[in-house]
Amino acid sequence: MIATLRRELLDRVLIVDERHLPRILTIYLHHVTTARPHCTLGQLAVAQAKTQSPSAINLTDHQVRPRPILGGLTSEYQIAASSIKHHQTAGQAQNPVFEPHRTGCGSSITAIPNTP
Repeated sequence: MIATLRRELLDRVLIVDERHLPRILTIYLHHVTTARPHCTLGQLAVAQAKTQSPSAINLTDHQVRPRPILGGLTSEYQIAASSIKHHQTAGQAQNPVFEPHRTGCGSSITAIPNTP
């Protein structure tokens, strides 16, 4: 965990004072445990590890929006609310949290650009 913190956070952020470090560590650790996929957990977040894997959805049917974490250092992805509402009215309720492709470690996630 120390190497991950250094590589993914501390090597990329300028710590400005003593209050800044605990604040960014708290935000980053919340992201790591609730949203960041982990290879050893089958690409689930730590918080999802003891739950059943979410069902797969076709992301081409949805608008995916990034939510910047720590000023854009990393992002979490969610399905846009208008996209969810459209599918719920069609009787297909979807989980509003973007679930990454789970074929294996290191697989990349590509969001399709929003087209009018």
